[in-house]
Amino acid sequence: MSRKGVMQHSGGEVVFTSLDKWEAEYKMYKRLVQIKTFKNFRLWKGFYVWRKNIIYNKIHLAKRNLTQNMFILNPLLRQGLLDIQYMCYKMSDSSFVNSIERENIWLFYFIENQMDKLIVIKDKLNEFHDLVKEIVFNACHGALLLKGFVVDERLIEDTKGILYI
Repeated sequence: MSRKGVMQHSGGEVVFTSLDKWEAEYKMYKRLVQIKTFKNFRLWKGFYVWRKNIIYNKIHLAKRNLTQNMFILNPLLRQGLLDIQYMCYKMSDSSFVNSIERENIWLFYFIENQMDKLIVIKDKLNEFHDLVKEIVFNACHGALLLKGFVVDERLIEDTKGILYI
């Protein structure tokens, strides 16, 4: 800075500004800083960065909790769910009405055929129910064991190695 102006060195570039022009720009800068937006910019920027950091940390924590606790990401539970979904797909192919005989038959025989079909469907549904129950039990049991839970409370070991039943 000299009596004639201000010289700025930026890298290899040199910019000279006369003192009158520099003083006018300084006054404009001071007036600009008095505007509320520019006056509070530093405070707002710090708040914005803080808020953004909090939101990022919350999302990161939620993602981690979801990946740790979502049953679909657990291989045992996922396989159980896929097995049940496949069984439901297979059950959707089942017909609940016996429509093999298309000829005119007596109502009594038609009802008898439908009752036979009802028994077959009931047996299929009972078998499906038992299989689903077994799949869910095995998947949940395995998932609990992987997490370190003792599924049968009667099998808790004492610190001395004695098994209490």
